[in-house]
Amino acid sequence: MARSQELAPTREQPFLVGLLVDVSGSMTSSIQNRATDTLNRLESFERSLGQVAATAKELSKRGDRGLIQVFAYGFGFGNVLSSLFGGSGAKVQDMLRRPDEPEAPIALDLLADRWDLYQAHVRNLAPTMFGDTPMKQGFQEIGERFARERQGRRYVESSVLFVLSDGEPTDVSSPEEIVQLARNLKAKNIEVISCYVTDANITEPRRLYGKVQPAWPKGAQLMFECASILPRPSAFESYMVEHRWTLDQDSRLFSQVNQSEILAEFLSVITSPLELRTETKPQWPTSVVPDAVAVDVKPSSDLSGRYKAGSAERSEVMPQKLRLLTLITHWTFATAILIGLIGIVLILAGGPEGATVFKLFGQEFRSVNVGIAAIFIAAVMVILNIRRLLKSVDR
Repeated sequence: MARSQELAPTREQPFLVGLLVDVSGSMTSSIQNRATDTLNRLESFERSLGQVAATAKELSKRGDRGLIQVFAYGFGFGNVLSSLFGGSGAKVQDMLRRPDEPEAPIALDLLADRWDLYQAHVRNLAPTMFGDTPMKQGFQEIGERFARERQGRRYVESSVLFVLSDGEPTDVSSPEEIVQLARNLKAKNIEVISCYVTDANITEPRRLYGKVQPAWPKGAQLMFECASILPRPSAFESYMVEHRWTLDQDSRLFSQVNQSEILAEFLSVITSPLELRTETKPQWPTSVVPDAVAVDVKPSSDLSGRYKAGSAERSEVMPQKLRLLTLITHWTFATAILIGLIGIVLILAGGPEGATVFKLFGQEFRSVNVGIAAIFIAAVMVILNIRRLLKSVDR
């Protein structure tokens, strides 16, 4: 349990944090934020991590540096064209290990100092992302990494694994396989903080739930079951109380984040041991929600409230949506095929050769051949169109 007395990191015994990030195709969806720019889920995580690193750097000015050591794995590499961009073929990769560097965590404050270098490294990996969702493999490999790190160095008793995903694995026959892997990690004193991302708002903001809600989709249920119970008392609890989070009985370290600001705040819980170490925080009463209230969600935030319109109104709206979806789908496929054919013609014609730079999902892609670039764009359009169609069918 990550109690206060167990989270007093020193330079000799730092606090170890692992990040497990879903980099599959679903993470290209946009996320809400107060700024005017549009961010996808991966960009929002990247920005949030930068903010958290900057916070750790600021807190470290009041004490020793290097008190939080972090490493980050991504699962979902290996899209259909990743080999064209130098991809290794591995579906799970160390995202903070730059070329020619040994396997080692990096101090969170040092990550802030060298943020431009590591940010550029992660963005260079982008063309090889957006594959399927090997979540089970991600849990297995990061569990092995925790074991290696703990064998090679002493850390404070409790460690943390922060998981960011939509909870839709493609490498399991049952979600229970992943839940069991999470249990194994928790049994080894690794607290699992679970961050769920999706298009629909299904939870109340800044609330830690004590049990699964009936209307939650399977992805949310899986992410909830993976999460650890909030240890009390602990640095984590103090952080949540200070930021006015509502805490149910037996709260899980699980939250849905459809806004980049909430993502940054929830991710910042990993710096709470530094805050507890360097200053005394004001304490606010913990708002404990009884079990009866936890189930009684207001209609405005309940999924079922969106479906209370009469059947006559739904029968009018749905055909219009289907016709629009069909039209968009046809034109998208037609455009993708045309772009792909142009790329094939250009390659068969022997050119044109030359550096080609374009932006997709907020990331910069480079190619030495215009034809290859065209085929890549076409393939991505087809893949995303198919994903959108499948999600529409599910709904």
